Amino acid sequence: MGGIFAFLGFLALFYLIAGIGKFSEYYGAFYCFPIAAFFFAIAIAITIRKQKAATRLKAKYAIDRARWEHARDTWNELYYCARDDVVFLPNQAGKCVPASQMSALLGWP
Repeated sequence: MGGIFAFLGFLALFYLIAGIGKFSEYYGAFYCFPIAAFFFAIAIAITIRKQKAATRLKAKYAIDRARWEHARDTWNELYYCARDDVVFLPNQAGKCVPASQMSALLGWP
């Protein structure tokens, strides 16, 4: 992604210099500045979009981490009964599940 920003920055700077320097006679300063602004706007729009995606990803990570920590804490409290092949929480009377369905007890998909 950094290559795209470098390329857009290069194009924007080229058109800015072209609008100010000797190239303005060939390209015309009237066209160079809007083109440079266009490239800058694209770079800014991409940056804002990436920031929003990163914010969403961080929020999803925080939720997933909280779910995982809860499942881990529940896992640490579980007991296994080999005779009945069940998993249970000792502090919750009557709450036991077959060992193959332990994920339901953990609240993990």
